[in-house]
Amino acid sequence: MNRVTRSIGKWLATYLSQELDINGTAPPSNPLHLQATLRPGDVLLVEGNTRISGAIKYLTQSTWSHAALYVGMNFSVNAPEDHCLVDADTVNGVRSTGLDRFINLHTRICRPIGLSQQECTVVAQAAIDKIGYQYDLRNVFDLARYLFPTPQCPRALDGNYCHWAVVTPQGPYAPR
Repeated sequence: MNRVTRSIGKWLATYLSQELDINGTAPPSNPLHLQATLRPGDVLLVEGNTRISGAIKYLTQSTWSHAALYVGMNFSVNAPEDHCLVDADTVNGVRSTGLDRFINLHTRICRPIGLSQQECTVVAQAAIDKIGYQYDLRNVFDLARYLFPTPQCPRALDGNYCHWAVVTPQGPYAPR
């Protein structure tokens, strides 16, 4: 990406990452229960509260808009003591974080089936190795357009210019 596109992408990512005061679909999870339940390799699904979360939930038709991988406590001497998750953020990229980041949000644990503890450790280590990578901002523009309402066609043009053609096996069809 060139410098102008990168600057616009950074601004847009910062704007979309702003938290909104919204009510979740369920009460937040207790972080102490989460910490006692999580194992390395588990994916923590989160019902986010940012602008971009709204677009993701709309596009995926899901309650969940964010995911973080549990890698375990004290996974690195460089990480803060309470950090036990790896996630990707549009502004900060791939980072380590603690459960306190999701303290007021609805969460769910997804546990891998069919992976041994050793394989889960390998997955967790692969995520840890990616800490510091930047988020790919190419798709932020596509997500941002779902936050704005679809432009309406002016009444004067409605009869002639604002119909969408539907392609059927029999050929194009323009509904009226």
